[in-house]
Amino acid sequence: MEKFLSDLHLHSFNSDGEADYLDQIKRAKDLGLDAIALTDHDTLNGVKDFLHECKKNNLKAISGIELSCFDQTEIHILGYNVDPSKPSPLVKELANLSQARKNRMIMIIDKLKSLGVHISYDEIIQKYKTNSVSRYHIAKLMVEKGYVKSKEEAYYLYLFPGKPAFVDFFYFDPFKAVEIIAKSGGTAVLAHPGRMRMDSLNLENLVKKLAEAGLKGIETYYPAHSKNAIKFFKQLAKKYNLINTNGSDTHNIYDNSITNFETEPKTIEVLGLR
Repeated sequence: MEKFLSDLHLHSFNSDGEADYLDQIKRAKDLGLDAIALTDHDTLNGVKDFLHECKKNNLKAISGIELSCFDQTEIHILGYNVDPSKPSPLVKELANLSQARKNRMIMIIDKLKSLGVHISYDEIIQKYKTNSVSRYHIAKLMVEKGYVKSKEEAYYLYLFPGKPAFVDFFYFDPFKAVEIIAKSGGTAVLAHPGRMRMDSLNLENLVKKLAEAGLKGIETYYPAHSKNAIKFFKQLAKKYNLINTNGSDTHNIYDNSITNFETEPKTIEVLGLR
């Protein structure tokens, strides 16, 4: 059987990425990929246009999202094949979250103003053409306006937890996130488990509980995962009847985030990638 290559974890300007859809398509074709997925943070904005552009360029694509969750530690859940144009529990939740996100960004901008950093929400929207303003966009504009030397400095001085302009935000419960994705006709996958602050025993316990809640896969192949980590995640996937997915978590086409793009037959079948 001919190898099928995919990258199922990409970000765009709709959340904290810099790439547009044509950038992502060009990168995919340069890498010889057969399919890609857009998985912006906590939003399905742009998915419809992304799928349209991929179809125009003869590239298989599926919808995706990355939900920010918390249960003792931060957990990210990927959701695939949810139709953003149809009413669903996830689409409803995201409408509420979108307003909460906007309120949070405005609060951050107000805090920055009191600290002598003058930027506006509308300025960010107009400059970056984004549908979902994030701390990334705030940091980027702070650099461009000369308030800080780098985005990293913006985070360390102002935007990280405990810093003067930080405002906490809503996290999904990971079990509820898995349930909402399933009820919306989607497929839930645990993102980059190797980045989570958990030992192997606690991680397996989490995977077991998430599988019982409806989790369908683990993002086993990921740039930061070691060979031993990949072996462990594959063992978990087999034990709990989950698919192994692969994703680079690319935020722009120049960051050279490369993983094993070869996609397993079971993953292709479950996600409908053919």
